[in-house]
Amino acid sequence: MSKKLQGNGLWESSKMMLHEHKAALLERQLPDHEHGIRAHLPTQEDLRLVRSCVLLPMMIGIVESNGRGMESSSYPLKTLYINATQILLNRLYDELAQVKRTLKERHIHIREEEHLDGAIHYRLVCRGYEDRLTLLRDIARAEIGARIGQHIHAIFQEQNGKKTPQDGTRP
Repeated sequence: MSKKLQGNGLWESSKMMLHEHKAALLERQLPDHEHGIRAHLPTQEDLRLVRSCVLLPMMIGIVESNGRGMESSSYPLKTLYINATQILLNRLYDELAQVKRTLKERHIHIREEEHLDGAIHYRLVCRGYEDRLTLLRDIARAEIGARIGQHIHAIFQEQNGKKTPQDGTRP
């Protein structure tokens, strides 16, 4: 590392590095006799679960809000939208429960700390390893939209597998 990057506080902070890169750098810097500490660092799967644990409550809030708005509307397809919203909410609640169970089994805890400058900061404790995670609102919004789209696509795929026969008879 060049002298310009040492001691200036920028390189050492997590704001210039992705969390995965920071974890990889820290792991490489550990001496071999500290191998036990490496086992405490979060894996890519752990980080995926943490991200889901953070985003799922936001997704649920958005879907619930849209559902409440639909209930007060006079759209002709209101019942369809409300039922679809409920199916989506059930999937999201099930996924959140599974993610929380898995995080608990892996001894991973996450706590929201503060909202600053369009970012949400979290405290992550993973088997004794502690770190601070930052989620930018714009990135969260984009990922939430993509994840909701994936869930809707999966719901339609499941429903297409349960089609009624083409001859008009009901099963």
